[in-house]
This record gives sequence, structure tokens and C-alpha cells, in this order.
Amino acid sequence: MNERSLAALALALLAAVGTAAEPATAAPPKLGLREALAQALERNPELRARRLAPDLARTGVDSARAAFDPTASAEASAGRTATPLTPADNLVGDREQAKAGVEALLPTGTTVGVSGALDRARSDGAAAATATARAGLSVNQALLRGFGLDANLVGVRQARLDVEISQYELRGYVSELAASVETTYWDLLAAGEQVGIVERSLAVARDQLEQVRVLIQVGRLAEVELAAAEAEVAVRASAAIDARFARDSARLRLLRLLAAPPGQELTLADAVQPPAAEPVDAAEHVQVALRLRPDLNQARLLRRRGDLELVRTRDGLLPRLDLFATLGRSGYAAAVGGSLRGEDGRGWDAAIGLRFSHQLGNRAAEAANRRAALSLEQVQESIANLENLAATEVRIACLELVRARDQIAATAATSRLQGEKARVEREKLRVGKSTALQVAQAERDWFQAQVAELQAAVRQLKDAVELYRLDGSLLERRGIAAGGSQPAE
Repeated sequence: MNERSLAALALALLAAVGTAAEPATAAPPKLGLREALAQALERNPELRARRLAPDLARTGVDSARAAFDPTASAEASAGRTATPLTPADNLVGDREQAKAGVEALLPTGTTVGVSGALDRARSDGAAAATATARAGLSVNQALLRGFGLDANLVGVRQARLDVEISQYELRGYVSELAASVETTYWDLLAAGEQVGIVERSLAVARDQLEQVRVLIQVGRLAEVELAAAEAEVAVRASAAIDARFARDSARLRLLRLLAAPPGQELTLADAVQPPAAEPVDAAEHVQVALRLRPDLNQARLLRRRGDLELVRTRDGLLPRLDLFATLGRSGYAAAVGGSLRGEDGRGWDAAIGLRFSHQLGNRAAEAANRRAALSLEQVQESIANLENLAATEVRIACLELVRARDQIAATAATSRLQGEKARVEREKLRVGKSTALQVAQAERDWFQAQVAELQAAVRQLKDAVELYRLDGSLLERRGIAAGGSQPAE
């Protein structure tokens, strides 16, 4: 192999190494609308924080149910006492005591307790100690205040309603987030296409400027026409700057919703394609809203919670009247073990009675009851207002959607006619029968009509999203599972 061949081989190897060392710059993957929704629902930091709300509310259920957990208690003591018998003599002895018990409140308002006690005493000089053992059962049944399941389960039932309320709150936020992602996605897509339209119009204006210069040179146009052509280039350059700003702003808003880095590049996969026209039945959408809107369902649950609070406060107006009963059995002996068996004797005790108490005036309870009644009335009024508001918002959204659909055909026709008008003005300019200003105006009208046509198509997509958000059906239509999907009873 000669020197020339070696040099060629070395150059080829160096080229190959250099090519391999260069990192491949792959284009960013295209982001479709479904992928954008999935990414937002998975990564959005505010949504991740709000997802904890139902779990936090569930802890309230456990706290409310804890009122019916049994309570165990135990106590033990030992001591020495001196009791004066005469001025010159004291009875001195030791005493040990122990007691334990379990007590529980039942949802019926019944308190049941089981207890046991041991008592051992020994006096100095006595031949033997004495020991007493007792086992007892106590029952206390509320007859007025605190009687029955309705009064005692208010806290548990309210806590469960709080869990459902938090699910509807979460559903409302998920719906708003999904709507924001969709509308921002379409805004970014439209802004990108609008940049293309404006940049094409700028290129046309620059070409037109060169044509005007040529026509001035050959004497077909007066030199004063140059100023109008140059002004049009400046106007369209300014419009291009604004269009790029709108595109970049929409990109940053979408990246924030997706919890993506601000510098990440985005290439959108979908196109601005208006959905097929379907009949818009406002009455049907209103009925859907009355069933599915999270704010309405949340208000209905608040009304049920208010009903429960009224049950609680009405119970607080009642006096306290309890029926109680106790039953015990005792054993006596010289030793603790013998007292449990009752070696030296057995005994028993039983009691039944009524216990009554009532605060004179009872102003705090009456104020709480009035407050609960007024709050319930307030919630009922707000539900009526929310239903009226939902119906109005949905009907307006239906009108907006119909208007957007009608505007698509009108803007398409306008764009076509303005394009023909611009073409005619350009031809007239070539033969000296038009001015640069007239051509610029015709072309500007044409490009504005193209933008209007694009915006009309995007507006229909966004109006449809807004309608589905307002009637509460957006998540079902997008296949997004979230709590609170069923209407509140």
C-alpha cells in the first residue's frame, strides 16, 4: 500500500470517528392532546396535592367512630394509715387496692361498663388481713338527650359526607385542569399556525416591496408608492413579533400545566380540525348539568350535612334524663385469692334509678339550633341559585358553540373572497391600474381573513370544551376517571 492510499485510509477513519462522536439530535416526540391530558393528570403538582384531600377527609370518619371505641382503665395503690381510736391509741394498718374496668358508648345512647376491684387491709397486731373482691356491671341508657341512632351517629354521618364533598371538589378541579389543558393546547396550535400565516404575509410584503421598486425604476409607478410598501413591511414585521410572542406564551402556559421544564420543546401532533357538527340541545345539556356538576352535588351534600347538624342541635335542646342500673357481686376472705372465691362470705348489690339534669335557660343550645336552621336555609337558597346559574351558563355556552360553528363557514367564504380580491389588486398593480397602498390593504385583509378562519375553527373546539365543562360531562367524554362521578342523592 503506497503513501497516498494510507493517507486516504487515515482520513476515512478520522471521518468515521468524527461522525460517530457527534451526538444524534433526535426531534422531540410529538405531543397529542390525549398524551397532554394524561401527562397533566399524572404530573400537575397542584392536582397531586389536591388528591390527598379525600384521604384527609377519611381520617375524620375514623375520628368520629372513635367515640364508640371501648375505654379500658386500671388503677392500683398501696398505703398506710393511722386512725385515732382514743387520745392515747391509734389504729395503724396497711391497705392495698386495685381496680380495672372497660366502658363503651353504643350508638343507641347506651353506656355499658364492666368493672372489677380488689381491696386488702391489715391492721398492726391483727391476727389476719381482710380482703374484698367485687365484680360489677353498669348500664346507663339516655332517654331524652343522646337517645337513639340518629342523635349519636351525626358525627360519623357528617364525616362520611365530608369525604364525598372532598371527592366532588377534586372532580371539579380535575375538570377545570382538563379544560385548561385542552384550551391551552388549541391556543398553542392556533398560535403556531398563525405565526406561519403572519410570516408568509411578511414574505409577501417584502416581495411586494421589491416589485414596487422595480416598477418605480421602469416608470410604471411614482416614487411615492415606495413609502406605502415599506410601511406595510414594517406593520407585518410587528405582527410577526406579536404572533411569535403569543405562541411562546401559550407554550409556557401548556408546559406549566404539564409540569414540564420551561425550556422543553413542544411539537404538537394534532391539527385544528373542527368536530363534526351535531345538534346542540340546550335543554338536554341543562339536565346533564343539574345531575353532574360538581358544585351542585357538593351543595346538595352540604344540605344533607345541615340536616344532620339540625338533628344534633335539636337533641341538644332536650334535658338529660338517664336510666341507670348497676349489679355487683362481692366476695370476702382473709386472702385475695380467697376473696375471689368468697371463702368467708359472699354478697351482692343492685341498684336502678333515674338521673335528670337541665341547664336553666339553655341559651347556648337554642342559639346553636337557630344557627343550624339558618345555615340550612342558606344552603337551600344557594342550591336554587346554583341551579339557575348552571342553566344560564350552559345555555349561553350552547349559543356560543352554535355561533362558532356558523362562523366557520362565514370566515372560510370571506378568506376565499379576500384572496381573490388580493390577486386582482396585484394584477392591476402590474399594469399600473392600482397602487401599492391598495395592494397592501387587500393582502392584509386576506391574511386577516385567514387568521379569522383559523380562530373560528379553534373557537369551536374551545367552546365545545367549555360547554362540556359547564354541564359536568367533560371527564366522561374524555374517558377520565375521577371520584364523584355519580349524582348526589
